[in-house]
Amino acid sequence: MFRTAALRLIAATIAWLSWALPCTAGAPQIQLARLQALPLPSMAAQLATTARAPELTRAYAIDAVSFYFDGIRVVADELAGGAVARDDMARQRLQAALDAGEVTFDGRLDAASGALRARVWVDGRPLAELLR
Repeated sequence: MFRTAALRLIAATIAWLSWALPCTAGAPQIQLARLQALPLPSMAAQLATTARAPELTRAYAIDAVSFYFDGIRVVADELAGGAVARDDMARQRLQAALDAGEVTFDGRLDAASGALRARVWVDGRPLAELLR
């Protein structure tokens, strides 16, 4: 589709230029029908880009109970309700637990904060269990 549209644009431009510019004696006239009849070049199979595997999304800990996952702020419900230390060491522990495997969660959007309040699992194990 793109090659055909590009060829038509080139042909239309050449046709317009041949009409708009005065012809000098002895200059060959452009024949639009012959230009449109030219075969389109084929794309070589080896030039095609290979499909890349999708990159895994990493979770980034904000504090001891929340993290960003693919641009969404997620608050771990099982950590938010209890007495959890809120210092930098707790954030680092949460980051290490999130980096330990595949992060999955199930929850609902909190209208007040805009964050997703969810139950979180890492490789099928509850996040709270990993942080004990």
